[in-house]
Amino acid sequence: MLEDTSYANVVSWTPKGDAFVVKDMNEFSTTILPRTFKHSNFASFVRQLNKYDFHKIKNSDDDPFGEHSWTFKHPHFRANRKENLEKIKRKGPVARKGSNHRVSDSPPLSSATVEMLQATIERMERTQEEMALHIRHLETNYRNVLNEMVDFQRNQARQDGLLQNLIQYCLTPEAGATSAGQLAS
Repeated sequence: MLEDTSYANVVSWTPKGDAFVVKDMNEFSTTILPRTFKHSNFASFVRQLNKYDFHKIKNSDDDPFGEHSWTFKHPHFRANRKENLEKIKRKGPVARKGSNHRVSDSPPLSSATVEMLQATIERMERTQEEMALHIRHLETNYRNVLNEMVDFQRNQARQDGLLQNLIQYCLTPEAGATSAGQLAS
């Protein structure tokens, strides 16, 4: 994506070629991320960069890319230096302070395994977002059904009251006599 000049207004190398800049986070998230990484979550992209020891560089006051740009740097990530890419490794787990647990000396994961795990994580994040949206829809539907039930019960109570009044009216002696007299004439 950094070599593709059609993206230069969104993401590019810094002038020195020692870091890259995301100039338009929204455009990057909606256009480039889904094509390149199969998700559109900028925060996930930044987390992945952090896992590979990339660091966000603080913007200076005279930053030519604007105050909303994000610059990331890694000692082995340089323009036109693809041979250095194999030196970029995922950071190992950090031992917590006061913990007696040792970090195992497991061999580093292959890039295919890392990519598979990243794809699985991204797929799980998408599924989680879809499930959260589905739950919100279910909650809305549940509230609507409850409101409809309350309205139905109110209408039922109103109809019961009307029927009780009608039955009472028909059973009172005066109403019965009036009705009988009207029927005779």
